[in-house]
Amino acid sequence: MNKLAYTTTRGPFTVDPWKTQFAFFWYNDQEVFRDSEKDLEAKAGKLAESGINHVITFSCTHFRWSFVNYWDLLNETLEKIVNACHQHGILVTEHHSSELSHFLGDEADLAYLKDVLRKRQSRIESWPELITSARGDPVLIDDIRRSEMIQIDGAVGGFKPNGYHAYSMCFNNPHFRRAYFKYLESIYQTGVDGIMTDDVQWIGADPFDNACTCQYCRNLFAQNTGLELPESGAPWVRFQADRQSPLFLAWLDFRFRAIEDFHRAVKDHLEGLGLRLLRPNYCSSVLNPNPSSYALDTLPELDWVFQESCFSTIIRYSWPVWAVEQTHRYALGRMRNIPPMVMFYPDRPDTTLFCWAWAMSWGSKYLGTDEGRIGNETEARLRQFEQQNEPLLQNPEKVANLAFFDSKRNRELYHDYEESTGRWTLSWAQACLLHNIPFDLLLADEIKSLAHLDLIILPDVAVLSEDEIVSFREFASDGGTVIWGGKSGSLGHDGEPRSQQALSLLLGKQENPFEAGSKTVPLGRGQIVILPDDPIMAPPLRSVDQRRFDVDAKEKRTKYESFSPETRKRLQEVAEFITSYVPGGSRLTAVGLPDDVLATIFASRDESALVIHLINASKTLENPTEEGVNHEDPIPFPLLPKKAIEITVRLPKQFEGRPLAKVLAHDPNQPSPLSLEAACDPGQSKVTVKLNLACLKEYILIELGFEPSVAFQDE
Repeated sequence: MNKLAYTTTRGPFTVDPWKTQFAFFWYNDQEVFRDSEKDLEAKAGKLAESGINHVITFSCTHFRWSFVNYWDLLNETLEKIVNACHQHGILVTEHHSSELSHFLGDEADLAYLKDVLRKRQSRIESWPELITSARGDPVLIDDIRRSEMIQIDGAVGGFKPNGYHAYSMCFNNPHFRRAYFKYLESIYQTGVDGIMTDDVQWIGADPFDNACTCQYCRNLFAQNTGLELPESGAPWVRFQADRQSPLFLAWLDFRFRAIEDFHRAVKDHLEGLGLRLLRPNYCSSVLNPNPSSYALDTLPELDWVFQESCFSTIIRYSWPVWAVEQTHRYALGRMRNIPPMVMFYPDRPDTTLFCWAWAMSWGSKYLGTDEGRIGNETEARLRQFEQQNEPLLQNPEKVANLAFFDSKRNRELYHDYEESTGRWTLSWAQACLLHNIPFDLLLADEIKSLAHLDLIILPDVAVLSEDEIVSFREFASDGGTVIWGGKSGSLGHDGEPRSQQALSLLLGKQENPFEAGSKTVPLGRGQIVILPDDPIMAPPLRSVDQRRFDVDAKEKRTKYESFSPETRKRLQEVAEFITSYVPGGSRLTAVGLPDDVLATIFASRDESALVIHLINASKTLENPTEEGVNHEDPIPFPLLPKKAIEITVRLPKQFEGRPLAKVLAHDPNQPSPLSLEAACDPGQSKVTVKLNLACLKEYILIELGFEPSVAFQDE
């Protein structure tokens, strides 16, 4: 891929986003108050030695509006970090919260602040003016106080602290924009190569209560829609109770569009200064209700898209959730032609390897940090492995013939998303994941790229446009299968009700096929399978969270029930149900793999190889103690039995008829790859790889290298 051009205050430069290796560079008390330029340069050098060429800054001063009185000091530190990193060819993206500032209303708020600072290698005594700022109403710019710029909760008609024990600024407030853009200009002057404006969202104490309902938001809503928002207090509470009303839907839409407008304003401001900076950005969860209106899908500038697998998530027990979430980042990266990435917070060699292996198996770049600290020796070895196998790992193409349809619009407007669409998507996708069935996520912007699929699943995607419905009809007519789940298509693009008769006509049916329960409806050379409800109702696996900011976090235990045989059985039934609608079966089958030893498959971008990732996650979903679980529980990586297994791949078209050149197993803990046996079945376009399970300690990458096609040789 061609390099992209950027311009900072230090001049122009180019970057190949796919060849970028990320890490975090923390600047806390040590870096701000004690490190010399030589010390910072040594830290940058250590990162460069491990293969890092791009850092994102992180700081104990992340809630930047609490540190207004220290902005000059922080910029001085940032400039030193930029200089140190540039000496080693490392690019620097500055990252901080664009909206949050600490709130101190009681002792619980103060305890939270102290815990956050401690975990980030800082203490409250280092910042004498922080307490005064958090307890008062400081002037932030031009005689404008914080109270005149914060988000106003509609239920109370004033400020209500959010889940971060913090204030949130309002992005529609012109005073905030003026103050924040002025601050961004000062950051650009440090010579940073990129900017990551975190937390551009409506963050309240409760979902949807964080309107904002300040006068600027009210005026803008009226100007854009011709409608008036209700008064604060009881009228606002009644308004929120009816989440299908036209006024409520208009308000939901307004909030998303307002966030997008702020991002465009940041972009326009940059360009107005003659700059084009690197723009990575992330979100922790997308396949869930989005009351904060986070706008990851539609950011106007995005050079890398990544998922944050949250700091307080116990990854050993939570990976089934993040595995499904990352399918969205992969799809968004593909759609926008940018690299997807996944971020973790590992703090030991075993968790570092585990997290890194998941990133590789999801076709993504890896970003990890031990909260508050720079660098990781285990990561350096893994980065070396990435470099050695770059053609196999860089920008791979997912191999799958079934996909779940994800509609951003449905996430925005469907009142029953959490209980229906979100649960259904997570459950069925986890069924595929845990049974090694390759699957994809299909975004609305990819609706015309369906030819490679055999099956599309609509897990109660209520909000569908007419064009989307017609595209699914054409897909089925051409021989595909659409599982039409729940109330899919019952709402139009703006959330307005659509009758079954209107939906039937869009599907080319005069009669109503949605009456009388589940059925299969022929359509051209294919079919639509109508499922009013999830027929199996397998409960999805949820993340396990435990605060890591607490002083006694290592001793605390969280209740957790091991992955039960009953849930496994029901998810297996889901997997069998899904694959029954795939002609020829799954693209990949693995006979003999123990539970939670998982396989994923990709094609290398140059189509020279198929890549199978194997991860030994066995026993990670079992509770090792009666007292509960916590972050200190090791990744088991149990020894697997010494027995031969077979992994069969149904070849994608671009690999059919091409002879196998090599089959190798690459292990980051071994100095050289292991040659494997494989058998080809040209008539069935299949390859079966034989592997002794004992070879799999933690993670291996299996490379199926193919001879070039005749067409390629002729060229």
